[in-house]
Amino acid sequence: GRVLYQVQDGDLLATFIKSPTGSLVLRRLGITKLELDTFLAGRQERSPVTLTLASAKPLTLRQLADWLYTNDEAFAKFLFRQQVSSADLSSAVDWVVRDIEASARRERWWSRERLERVAGLAKDWSYGQTPTLERYSQDLLTAEQASQFGQSVSFRSTEVAQLQNILLRSREANVLLVGPPSEAKMDVVWQLVNEIKSGVVNPALENRRPVLLHVALLLADCRDKEQFESTVLKLIGEANKSGNTILVIDNLPVLLTGAENLGSNLASLLGPYLVNPNLPIIALADIQTVAESLNRWSEFLRRFEQLKIVEIDQSRLIEFLEEKAGMFEAQSGVFFTYPALKSLVESAERYFQNESIADRALDLLVELVPWAISQRQATIGREEVLEFVSTKTSIPLGAVAAPEREKLMGLENSLRKQVIGQEKAIVAISQALRRKRAGTQNSKKPIGTFLFLGPTGVGKTETAKALARVLFGQEEALLRLDMSEYQSSDALNRLIGSFADNKPGILANLLRQNPYGVLLLDEFEKTEKGVLNLFLQILDEGFFSDAFGRRVNARNIIFIATSNAGADLIWQMVQAGQNPAESRSVLIDAMVQKAIFRPELLNRFDEIVIFHPLGAVELREVARLLLQRLSSRLQEQGIELKLNDALIELVATKGSD
Repeated sequence: GRVLYQVQDGDLLATFIKSPTGSLVLRRLGITKLELDTFLAGRQERSPVTLTLASAKPLTLRQLADWLYTNDEAFAKFLFRQQVSSADLSSAVDWVVRDIEASARRERWWSRERLERVAGLAKDWSYGQTPTLERYSQDLLTAEQASQFGQSVSFRSTEVAQLQNILLRSREANVLLVGPPSEAKMDVVWQLVNEIKSGVVNPALENRRPVLLHVALLLADCRDKEQFESTVLKLIGEANKSGNTILVIDNLPVLLTGAENLGSNLASLLGPYLVNPNLPIIALADIQTVAESLNRWSEFLRRFEQLKIVEIDQSRLIEFLEEKAGMFEAQSGVFFTYPALKSLVESAERYFQNESIADRALDLLVELVPWAISQRQATIGREEVLEFVSTKTSIPLGAVAAPEREKLMGLENSLRKQVIGQEKAIVAISQALRRKRAGTQNSKKPIGTFLFLGPTGVGKTETAKALARVLFGQEEALLRLDMSEYQSSDALNRLIGSFADNKPGILANLLRQNPYGVLLLDEFEKTEKGVLNLFLQILDEGFFSDAFGRRVNARNIIFIATSNAGADLIWQMVQAGQNPAESRSVLIDAMVQKAIFRPELLNRFDEIVIFHPLGAVELREVARLLLQRLSSRLQEQGIELKLNDALIELVATKGSD
């Protein structure tokens, strides 16, 4: 309404851009005032004067922005040049509108939402006293986290609705929140606490008091079975008698194991209370520990309705970060753009592991503020986020700087100095890596995926080593798996982990410890079929889940699989005077017909690179290169090795087979 009221000369777009609300929207998109002034000054045509509504419903600011984007071609092209999409514009508008509405709500001190956050006098006097429970627990309604979380976007609304339905049952009103080892499970509990405080829950839960039992504190305080059972019965009895308690157990498997170690059966202690609707119980557990506990405590766990907590939707997470960003802006004066938060969420998913995306994104946001202040960045945009993430991960991100540009453009020359006689392989690899860095390939796939085919001793492994040296500065960046060691039926379990044996996976650990580098899969054709199916997913989606349900990110890895498959055919082509690299389709067809590799797996590789046998000239170059390396090693021992053509010829002739 304010925008439309100020329209002059029928120029709706200019009015929107110059209005306080519109200018804030565009600033949230990272567009400066100078860029906007330049755009307005250079416009050839104005947008249509008549604004046509699709329905009789009230016009919103988002509809107005969408209409301008759709009906003003110059405006749409201007935003496109600023790397702003229609969806980004709508999201920025929504952010600004939510801030305006939140500000208005804060001013309404008389609203029910505000008044109900003030604790009533003697509100709990009608309920029983719980001294033992209070000793080992925390009242979540009065906790500091509740006041912080109470203002947050309800990005767990679906799970909270399901949680309320279970807590309202007339029998076995118990919930087991199962999720990754992160704060995601407690986020659901905090959201329930927020809704209870705000009075927006079912009336039957309105006076309930969620109380968090600290399992570690309870177990540390109990030295024997008698003390443990006495304490548990006291606190559970008090919670039941109070009539208004929702008992939240922060780690149920640990409590069950601790009781077992003390010689106590927790199931028998809690059994009578689990069927009593007077005491709803919310228990938390990690995916891994629940799976391990199913056989041991299956009867006990049947009393709980399992509610699985998954990663939240990206758009909801961005909304949550927008609110947190507003708090940091008020404290620090740093201004966040929407592309910055969008990039931050994408980076949390792509470049970091071992936590939920929400936890990672929030941690990055917290760390980003002091970094921006130290860099004297008043506005944080997409490039600033990528620069910050790059400093944390050592992964080159954002705009390509001059040193990296020179490295990528000169990749062929750098590889030629270390790899002899495989020109087509060098060119194919270099071009694929430049395409990836330029952002023209699927960002959800690994950095590069290559299948090197050729006989033994022609440079397949040496090319992988050279690539690691050139791109990462050291050969140690080359990770290696000998796939001939993974031919047995347990090969897949060894790579992703064994749930039954509680063993982590070799591949899962390798990628978690080394999230950025080159992974060489030697003798790829010899591995078990289940492993090939695993790599079918990895090469396509850039991740896999280990045996414990934890996601493993492989999108920052260059995968190089080597294979001797087709070596005989390559030799035959060479002897017949043919170039194997130019008969690539013949080799691939032969491997498919022999069922060495499935077509869908071969199609997942960025490039299938053919390495041909080396001739006499190339063997002399290899000998020269290796002798130079030997000379360098001998110099460290005070020995000088002089190279001449006769020595090189001798080594090339006698040293090759």
